[in-house]
Amino acid sequence: MGVEENKVQKEIMDFVNEGGLQKKYPPVNFAVLYRIPNKGIKGRKSTLPDGYPDLQGGVTIKGISVTSYVEIKAEGKVCKNTDQLEFLMSERANGAIAFWCNSLDMFLEKIEPFIISLTQSLCRR
Repeated sequence: MGVEENKVQKEIMDFVNEGGLQKKYPPVNFAVLYRIPNKGIKGRKSTLPDGYPDLQGGVTIKGISVTSYVEIKAEGKVCKNTDQLEFLMSERANGAIAFWCNSLDMFLEKIEPFIISLTQSLCRR
């Protein structure tokens, strides 16, 4: 992971882990993101599936927690890795929040529809 990608990752993790989602979206009760070290032990391949994203965590709305996966790219870069894109698409199909982004602004733009959809579906219960 390059310096620019690390910068984007830190900015997003700081925002989420310091309560930014709860402040921006009051229905969110809790949110956390962790960096996933995906390097294998020296001489061995990683035990994570191909395409596993940089960040994993969860978002809780009205007591319901949803797993989240975020693949980070450097500003201006796009996700072209088919393993990563397929992993994210598969997890979304299984009900997770899963996407790639290259800035905090893009993170917020992409997570908002998930939060709105979850909030609306939980309010109907």
